[in-house]
Amino acid sequence: MRHPEQINTLKFTWTRRLALFTPLIMIISIVTLGGGHGTPLPTLLCYPVSFLLRVFSSGGGPWVWALLLGQFPLYGLILDLGEYKSKQSLFAWLLAIQHIVLILIASSDADFWKQ
Repeated sequence: MRHPEQINTLKFTWTRRLALFTPLIMIISIVTLGGGHGTPLPTLLCYPVSFLLRVFSSGGGPWVWALLLGQFPLYGLILDLGEYKSKQSLFAWLLAIQHIVLILIASSDADFWKQ
């Protein structure tokens, strides 16, 4: 484990990488939706939280956009903090399991498969 004074040496590499890839992932997800005529599967796989919000409420709004823009940088921050605690693989596994569970919950909506 690193000492508290070494927090300044934390480079936040995953946070920066995922923040740079977020717009690309969003564009790909939006393009594959095809204005309602495409497939929502890539969006579900990348952004299950937005699908959960669709299930529980009928609106989008600024909160959904904030979640979409902040999801991957937040994942990167969690991975970077895991590296700081010398438990990056544990943090990565927990993050992956949480993401998969959210995908399964969001895809259990019957309306999703009717599209």
